[in-house]
This record gives sequence, structure tokens and C-alpha cells, in this order.
Amino acid sequence: YKKYSTYARLEKILNENITFLNPLKNFDAIIANENVEEAARILRKKWKFENTPIYDLITFLEDLGVKIFEVVEDEDFVGFSCWVKNTPIIVINARSTDVSRRRFTIRHELAHLLLLFKVDERKDKIERYCDQVAGAMLLTEDILKSYVNSTVSITLEELKRIKSRYGISILAILVRMVNVRLITWEKYHQWKEMYRS
Repeated sequence: YKKYSTYARLEKILNENITFLNPLKNFDAIIANENVEEAARILRKKWKFENTPIYDLITFLEDLGVKIFEVVEDEDFVGFSCWVKNTPIIVINARSTDVSRRRFTIRHELAHLLLLFKVDERKDKIERYCDQVAGAMLLTEDILKSYVNSTVSITLEELKRIKSRYGISILAILVRMVNVRLITWEKYHQWKEMYRS
């Protein structure tokens, strides 16, 4: 909060305040995986990413008015997000050096900021939905289906190619395949063991 207060004061002095506009403000509360996929498609379209990789998300979000801060915390802390008045804030742990993980965390926290959920929705389900948005923002259903030639088997090289281009971990790619119904959770666990390295 101290970092944000200093930042906000500086913005006020310089008259550089940016008002963040939520592109999903009229989107209904998330109640199913299909809603998540649709929300990610709308987000990418409104932000003009379409199906291209998002290389510098931090700068992009900061230009829109999202405040992103790094803190040094215990490794069990990954990220946090909140609104301060009309300003969205994302905090990530600087101890995390895995670039793919950091990208994913920022998108996950962004989902918390942008989406509506049922008041009585279970916390674990909300976390899964936010994970799904993060994955869908990184790797849309259309892109994934254009890379995956077979749902029977996929080579480690194919997975590495997707990872390299879109900055999403191999396990997250496999989860995306489950979310868009290319494979079952049973197949995910089989491949997870196979590609654990």
C-alpha cells in the first residue's frame, strides 16, 4: 500500500493519472468454463491481440492504468490483486524467476479484477476459473487447435514449440487442452507424468 500511495501522489503531481476501463464490465457472472473462454476472447479482441502472442503484458497493462508492483515475500506467496478506488492493482512476488509462471500469475490476478462471480461461488472454483482465463489469454482455443494435430498423442517437441511462442508452461498447455475438451483429465495426468521433465 505504501508503494501505491507514493506512486499515486507522483501521478497526481505530474497529472499523469490513467483511468482504467474494464472491457468486461458488462459481462455476466462466470458460471461455466464456456463463459471463461468467451470472456478471454472478448478481452483479446477489445485489446486488439486477437490470436497473436502477448509479449510485454506488464507494459501494456500499465499503459491501460493497471498498477503492477513486485514485492519480496516467502515463496508460498505468488500474487495478489485488489482495487483501490478505481485503480486495479496487481502484486507479484519478485522471488519467482520463472517467466512463464510470472506471466500466468499476472493474468490470473487480472481475471480476479475483471470478472464477476456468483456471491456464493466456492473459492476453489473461482481460482480454477481465474486459472482458465489466464491460460485462455495466453493460448486461445483456436490457436491451440491449430497446433495440436492429434488428441491421441502429442510430442514434447510440439509442446515446447507452443511454450516458446506463447510463453505458457507445458503443464498449462495440457490444462488448456482439458479446458477446451481436446483431452480428458485422465489423459492429462498420463501426459503430465510423461512430460514431467
